[in-house]
Amino acid sequence: MIVFLALLTSLTPPLLWLGFFRSQDLYEPEPGPLLLQVFLWGMVAGPWAYGMNTLLLQVGALSLDSLLSAYGRGASLALLPVVVGLAALNEEVVKYVVVSSRTRADANFNEPVDGMVYMAAAALGFAASENFIYTCQAYFGGPPTLAGETTLASGASGLGPIGMDARAAVQAFWVVAPLRAVLSTIGHVAWSGILGYALSRQVLERAPDRVLLRGIGAAAGLHAAYDLPGFYQRCGVDVGWVLGPVWILGVAWYIALFGRSLAASPFRRVPSATGPGQPPGPAGSRTWLRWRGTSSRQAVVMAILLALLVLCVPAGAAAGLAPSEIAPLALALSVALVSFSWLNWRCPACYRHLGFVLRLRACAGCKTTFG
Repeated sequence: MIVFLALLTSLTPPLLWLGFFRSQDLYEPEPGPLLLQVFLWGMVAGPWAYGMNTLLLQVGALSLDSLLSAYGRGASLALLPVVVGLAALNEEVVKYVVVSSRTRADANFNEPVDGMVYMAAAALGFAASENFIYTCQAYFGGPPTLAGETTLASGASGLGPIGMDARAAVQAFWVVAPLRAVLSTIGHVAWSGILGYALSRQVLERAPDRVLLRGIGAAAGLHAAYDLPGFYQRCGVDVGWVLGPVWILGVAWYIALFGRSLAASPFRRVPSATGPGQPPGPAGSRTWLRWRGTSSRQAVVMAILLALLVLCVPAGAAAGLAPSEIAPLALALSVALVSFSWLNWRCPACYRHLGFVLRLRACAGCKTTFG
């Protein structure tokens, strides 16, 4: 039962995100079966990268406990960025290998945004398997992480009516799973998407290898910068505040590159400005249908997330949870609400963000009207 719930909570959000990111490929969406294939290979790559990182830690004696015992606290703090950077580099290279080997020669790889979409699919599969590992560890306890400790020592309370340890279930399914479904999952998409932009340039523009190497470096650097504060926190260095700005920087960079890639698509037809109430310009019905999809997703998903956000506090209190146990889920829902709106509420013609107005007549950037 626990493993099934862990699989369900780990797999469902990335699959939903996969459908969403495919919908953002405005001009020539990639074939669903190909994206699903890349997603599944990304899932296989997750345990492989996790095993490689574990091997690195064990063979190199690079866990936090080993570093502290061998070098002391000061030197260990200096070495941590190197260790975390190597682990992040391993994960980004594994995702790149999955995408490059499956799509580089595919005829569907024919516009700049495609590399970002394929890397997002691999990253979502990777995140699904990684989230499953960490959710199971949060419930059952697990092997030492880079910080030299298990994620949870379960067994603090009696078993519930379906055989669950209540405290461990809260930690796994109320804290770890929701936070990773938003923060870590979208983080993986952003970091790998930046690398995907470099991959597109190499495949379509025959850019030199240094462009790809810079993409790998940027992805691994942002990934490591996101992971590093957690390990410093466990050493008593309070730098947890860095995590938020690093995550926002990665997502903002991804969105900027995604918009640039869409603008460079050879399949794009730029709509001209039209009068009020007129159908969108040359893009015609396709632009209109994309707008209907965007506005419908915005209304439905935002309503669901707002309802869950409002209900999670009284539901958690009714279940006997402390405020500190309710807060992570409320945070995850809040971040999901903001990040979804940031990613989704964009003009279907030029990908410009549409601001905070819900009932729009036209895009302020390209002047496309929405009827």
